[in-house]
Amino acid sequence: MCDRARPSADFPCFSRANRASRWIALVLLGVLALAIPLRAADDDGLIAHYTFDEGSGETLKDQSGHGFDGTIHGAQWVRDSAGNGTLGFGPGDYVDLGNRPELNPAGDRAVAAWVQLQAPSYPAVGTNWVILDGGDDYAKSGYLLRVDGNSTKLSYRHNVNGSASDVLGRSSIPNNTYSFLVVTRSGPTTSVYIDGKLDVQCPFADAVEMKRPATLSQAVQSFAGLMDDLAIYRRALSTGEILAMYEQGAAAHGKDASWIGHIRLTPYCHDAQGSILVEADFAGVLPLKAGEKADFELRPAGGKAIKTEPIAAMPDGGRCQCTFAIGNLAAGKYEVAAVLKDAAGAVVHQSAAAFAYPYAPAEAPSPARQVV
Repeated sequence: MCDRARPSADFPCFSRANRASRWIALVLLGVLALAIPLRAADDDGLIAHYTFDEGSGETLKDQSGHGFDGTIHGAQWVRDSAGNGTLGFGPGDYVDLGNRPELNPAGDRAVAAWVQLQAPSYPAVGTNWVILDGGDDYAKSGYLLRVDGNSTKLSYRHNVNGSASDVLGRSSIPNNTYSFLVVTRSGPTTSVYIDGKLDVQCPFADAVEMKRPATLSQAVQSFAGLMDDLAIYRRALSTGEILAMYEQGAAAHGKDASWIGHIRLTPYCHDAQGSILVEADFAGVLPLKAGEKADFELRPAGGKAIKTEPIAAMPDGGRCQCTFAIGNLAAGKYEVAAVLKDAAGAVVHQSAAAFAYPYAPAEAPSPARQVV
């Protein structure tokens, strides 16, 4: 049945991809996750990688082999509830990574991190929670990745002589929950991903060299919570790489990865307008392969499409919508679907939701059944 004013749990999301292949891929990803918690499949361009698994001592080791070790100031080694080795940060705690220009590459770059914000006050006006300070000197040099205390959204800034380029995410970073955060720059565009999904994009100028030491957290605006994995790249990360990295770490960090490999579909029925609005999230099947095309379909249940609305250009985040007029439909059972096809026109993925037309009228309780 189609709900009139809200999304309905009655509409299942399903994919017709090869499930055997999917299972093999998940097993392989699980093996990789045990060996390499947070690395892209292609490690070309990896500058530094911190896994926070030492458990003791005052040195944070760079697992990339490049020797960008850090000195811990105040932060404590912590095992989280799932047994992950982490570093816990409180007021004044940080890790000094040294004044190393390699940590602030010119051109394309990326930072990927698993963190859990544990702010005692959330939101917190007047403060920010710094994750990575890349020698930030406002409007002069370096870069800064932090959670904005007032909006609770991810903020990224990098500085060029005389100006600073800033991007503020659209989605809040939750408190007391792990988040997988990625900032990646490709050419003139910087993109922010949260839990594997594109959150925001904006144009950026290039950053000049780093002139101050880099730190994880910061002595003044310290991170509040746990860091479990952080990697820095001198190249951009693709959507596919980010999705794979999120899927690797999701289970260990209590996150949902069931949407990966699926299209999520949410229909809304509007009686008065004689229409049905369909919202689809293609993020789980991005990036699209060459020649793949997507569309929305209205069809009799189990039948062929009677109306089709092509998606001319897939939005970067994979979210799009379509409205079908259904006022002239004959009575019967129907379904709306979001469909992805390959270059030959074969269905690769689809998600469908069934509804009956005309809609069943809402039932009002009789006076005898009302409870006062």
